[in-house]
Amino acid sequence: MKLIPYRMVKTAVELVNVCKKYGNFCVLTDINLSIMEGDFFSILGPSGSGKTTLLKIIAGLLYPDSGKVYMYDRDCTFLPPYKRNVGVVFQDLALFPHLNVFENVAYGLRIRKLPEKEIKEKVYECLYTVNLDPEVFAKRKISQLSGGQQQRVAIARALAIEPSILLLDEPLGSLDLKLRQHMISELKRIQRKVGTTFVYVTHDQTEALILSDRIAVINCGKVEQIGTPVEIYEKPKTKFVAEFIGEMNFIQAKREGEYFLSEIGPIKLRDSNGADKILLALRPEKVVIDPKNTRNVFRGRVDEVTYLGSQISVKININGFIIKSLQPSTIKVREGEEVLLGFREEDVLTFT
Repeated sequence: MKLIPYRMVKTAVELVNVCKKYGNFCVLTDINLSIMEGDFFSILGPSGSGKTTLLKIIAGLLYPDSGKVYMYDRDCTFLPPYKRNVGVVFQDLALFPHLNVFENVAYGLRIRKLPEKEIKEKVYECLYTVNLDPEVFAKRKISQLSGGQQQRVAIARALAIEPSILLLDEPLGSLDLKLRQHMISELKRIQRKVGTTFVYVTHDQTEALILSDRIAVINCGKVEQIGTPVEIYEKPKTKFVAEFIGEMNFIQAKREGEYFLSEIGPIKLRDSNGADKILLALRPEKVVIDPKNTRNVFRGRVDEVTYLGSQISVKININGFIIKSLQPSTIKVREGEEVLLGFREEDVLTFT
């Protein structure tokens, strides 16, 4: 029997109790996270949550006030960026407008004084990787490129120095929706092809869910949850994560015997963690119209129907409380009509 060699997964980045203040304002508080080699790891949070500060600390552009930064088990807490072997793609891209595409990508290689032949080979390889034919694009000016092409040049430039870790700070933020969707697919393809560890900062939940192997959700300078996209979406650990990732119905409830009395009526739960007062959370796609074989069934009136293409968003009024449901567009409901809606016990999340 042929033995398959065991591949040990290394920790590319580890942050231990990292804190950062600006004056008296605490931007990051006790940040602990590990990023594995080859991962596409996203740092996700709203504006002002500290995610860009966290990326700059990993890059060495900022130093923490306390805590440690390790890269491949090496203490890099106070090492300057050029000693960390990281590449950075900023939101504004920071391309040099006076240099053509070739020279932009070659910039880091020239600083390292590589031979001209090696520079050309590496630049061409990186341009091919990001789907820019060097025979077509190498001599073009940056001003002659579209937004998506400029993104690719910035990524190629960062990859040219062969970084162990590539850091990306909301690089798709300035693109329109269709181009952003295309670049999401391209980023995933590029990362899979080169195998480099990507650390990606974004406030866009969809980007993070599509791209990431794992996600760290941060808020007000603290890590709320770290997990896979499925874990983050299906099993949020805090109310903030549940509310920030996707849409959610929240319902206040109080125990009354084997049921919980709520704003929409009595609800039967599988698990309530022993609490008497809880906050229920329910994804709109888990709310079924004309339900079959569910214990929690309620009657309401349709207040609003919004067409979303393959789905419809339905707002249903139950005794003055609005529940949102996402349904296939093949289901026909009209505003003003009465409907039955329901959900399974196991689809309800609870927070105390």
